[in-house]
Amino acid sequence: MVPKGLAGKFIGYAFAASLVMAGVADVWGQEKPQAALGRVAALGEISEGEKRIILNRAETFLSRRYDLVSQIDYEAAEEEAFAQLEADQCTEEACIRIIQEILQVERFFILQIIREGTFTQLSLSLYKLDSRRIEEAMCENCTINDLHARMEVLANRLIGEDLGGAAPPVAAPVPEPAPAKGGTLFLVGLTPEHHFLVDGAPITPDERGTLAVDPGSHNVRISRDGFLALEITAQAEVGKITRLNVELEPVTGYLTVIGSPEGAAITIDGGQFVPTQTEETLPLSLRALPIGEYRLNVSADRHEAQTQEVTIREDEESRVVVELKDISDHIEYEKKVGNWKFGVISTTIFGIVSLGLGDEFDQQSDNEKEAGNESFAEERKAQSQRAYIIGGALLVAAVIIYNNPPEPPDTGVSVFPYLHEDETVGVSLTMRW
Repeated sequence: MVPKGLAGKFIGYAFAASLVMAGVADVWGQEKPQAALGRVAALGEISEGEKRIILNRAETFLSRRYDLVSQIDYEAAEEEAFAQLEADQCTEEACIRIIQEILQVERFFILQIIREGTFTQLSLSLYKLDSRRIEEAMCENCTINDLHARMEVLANRLIGEDLGGAAPPVAAPVPEPAPAKGGTLFLVGLTPEHHFLVDGAPITPDERGTLAVDPGSHNVRISRDGFLALEITAQAEVGKITRLNVELEPVTGYLTVIGSPEGAAITIDGGQFVPTQTEETLPLSLRALPIGEYRLNVSADRHEAQTQEVTIREDEESRVVVELKDISDHIEYEKKVGNWKFGVISTTIFGIVSLGLGDEFDQQSDNEKEAGNESFAEERKAQSQRAYIIGGALLVAAVIIYNNPPEPPDTGVSVFPYLHEDETVGVSLTMRW
């Protein structure tokens, strides 16, 4: 006979078993904080092409330190924000706050370009939930490269204040200097890593990025570690500024990646001379990759991802062999495990419910018998016995399923370490007939 309250005991057992059988979820921390980058706000004669180029560069640069929301998600959030605001409420800051709330990001960057005649002002703002920080720069007769350099310096300042560190060094923007009494060489694209020889003698630019030289022709040699040196002839004139572009071509090497499976995705990340992550496929051959340290992330469907470090050296081939492990068996095993868990839990629950119904029908039979309704008492008694039989059978089935988990792959590693060979789980049931 199953005593009254047995169902309650089974509920306790089932609850404890469900806690043991619950899967452990892997939690992957984000390496980069999330941020959003808005559209370029422009005023003056600025083409759509210029705005797109500068926005792409800003997106590339900021993505080194932030996990940027995609432009598609941003545009959808922007439309939703406009729809929520009345015309008199649609200020820039109010709209940005709503977009931050929709996208669930704390940081929002917005880039503004103002052009008046030959002067261009560039500003980069960082909105956080409780603050706003703005950095600005001005230049005259700016090229796209000049705007890139200034934008990166502005971003570096904001990144340094926000995250406590800057992105890799970039060209420092400086205002156009006033001409010196002699000749002046103005260095465009200057970084602290540049070295200069003028007519064979080392010389250091001033903080404005200028070199004061005598009027006339000068041989200027520009060098920087990791880049190809450049020699140019510069003509300096009294009272005039001679602009020199000191951006150098990086020294490169070769990268070859072979292995399996063919077509696996390869993400190349790192190397201070690579502006963005580059995704390729296996096998891979890159003939002009700037020297430096790189991280190769290789992944393929139904295979275990792999990460390898590689150093690219000047004019040398770096060869990497990648063999991804096929984990199809493990994936199928996990599916079987899910079905196994569902089978154990569902049959246990239905068994407990049936036993509970048996208790309820048994109680009703006793009540009907006391009231003198023998026919109803017998009917409830029969229903009670059927419920006990079904409940008992379901619980026995749950025990059988529990003691027969799916076989793990050939590695022999089971996701259920509490189950061992020769170990069984059993329960004793006495049925009330």
